[in-house]
Amino acid sequence: MRFSKTTGRFYPEELNYAAEDLPADLVAITAEEYERAMRRNAEDTLEWVNGSLAVVPAPTPSLQQVQERALQQLDGAADEAGLSLQGSAVRQIEYRQAAAEAQAYKDAGYKGDAPAGVQAWADAKGLSGKDAADGILAKAMAAEQALAAIRAVRLKAKEAVRNATSLDAVQTAADSALAALQALAAGAPAGAIPAEAAAKTSLWRSPLKLFSR
Repeated sequence: MRFSKTTGRFYPEELNYAAEDLPADLVAITAEEYERAMRRNAEDTLEWVNGSLAVVPAPTPSLQQVQERALQQLDGAADEAGLSLQGSAVRQIEYRQAAAEAQAYKDAGYKGDAPAGVQAWADAKGLSGKDAADGILAKAMAAEQALAAIRAVRLKAKEAVRNATSLDAVQTAADSALAALQALAAGAPAGAIPAEAAAKTSLWRSPLKLFSR
């Protein structure tokens, strides 16, 4: 096996590379060096140390760096949770219009023909105009409560992260908030987030790694 620091790639001898595809700094490495390199963490780098290919661990980020990354991840997770509840921008407009029509229909005592947005739901579900309007309003209220809960989780967690004085404190705040946001996105009632959820998810080991470079 051969390795190029310039490209950061390995070049097996058994593959027939064109001469122009081989970098000038290509160096043969041992099987042990190759296996060690393959077991490295994604954040680690490969460097030549005393003539051998060595895995250099990524430096531990500072508290401030971890806090900044956690704040970004919390905003992103909250955005994803909100989108999962509301859908696209076009769908949000549609939902707001339907809710407004349902409220107007209810305020009018459910008299006359149901508005178009309400009637569309009634036809789709085989409901009366009144039941369709009530169902739309119930869903709108649930969505508003969930969005308010997402906002509360995000703001509280970000403040906890900003005030954290250790990496462990950042992890605790971020993990707990991410679990709560995931539960809300999955449809858990606002205020009914399982406390044990935080123990099942760790931002330090999830795809949303706080410590990735």
